[in-house]
This record gives sequence, C-alpha cells and structure tokens, in this order.
Amino acid sequence: MPIPASAIGSPTPGELDGEGVGKVLYIGDPFEVRRLAATIRAHHGERLHLTWSMATSLEIMARSVNKGTALAVLLQRLGLGPEACLAFGDNLNDIEMLALAGEAHVMANAHPELAGRLPAAERIGHHDLQGVAERLRARFDLRSRP
Repeated sequence: MPIPASAIGSPTPGELDGEGVGKVLYIGDPFEVRRLAATIRAHHGERLHLTWSMATSLEIMARSVNKGTALAVLLQRLGLGPEACLAFGDNLNDIEMLALAGEAHVMANAHPELAGRLPAAERIGHHDLQGVAERLRARFDLRSRP
C-alpha cells in the first residue's frame, strides 16, 4: 500500500494553492497526455498556458508564462529590441519566443506544426547535424575549425 503524501510532510494535490509553482510538467503516453491537456483546457480555458516540449511532455504554466515573455523581459533589461535577437526552436513551446525574435530559425527536426505557425522563420539544419552552429557560422561569417 502506498504511503500517503500527508504522512511524509508533502502536501496532497488538494492542499496545493499554486503559490510559488512556476511550471507543472506531465510526461507520459502521448494519447494520455493529450487527453489530460483537453481536460485541463475544458476546466481552465485560457487561464493557463499549455504547450508541448515533446509529444510526450505537456507543460502547464500561468497564462503569461512562456519563452516569448521571458525574452521580452531580457531584451528590455538589456536595452535591445527584438531585431537584435536570433532565436532557434524545435517545438511548440518555442512559438512565442520565435515570433518575437528579429531572426527566427526553425530546426529541420522541428515539430511539424512549428514552421506552419511561423512562416517567416528560416528553416535551418537538423540539430543532430549542428544546424544551430552552422547557421551561426554563416550569420557571423565564422570559419569552421578543424
């Protein structure tokens, strides 16, 4: 018989208030995770930001939490505009970041929907073939080292 969480000092799901929680990540069978996402969306609507880092990984955060929001804050702190930023992405959790970046790059191995959602983004090589490094070499006219 499993030991209840309350017996070891951890809160049960009903006791959690959400304060201090940045992200909840569910990893599992793709069908089950998609079903969970539909249930969460039905109960919470747009109050939560749901995204995917892989077909098996559902990320749940507050509505305004995403890589694009983080990038906007960073650019503001650095005194830079989006045009000064290059970004690289391969999955749906990269959409907001890539939409903001002045130069958005979508990996060849990216989720099939990513390029369609960001038609202005440049398609680059596969991550296994050092697609980011190759693009940076070309962008900054760097020579390959032997």
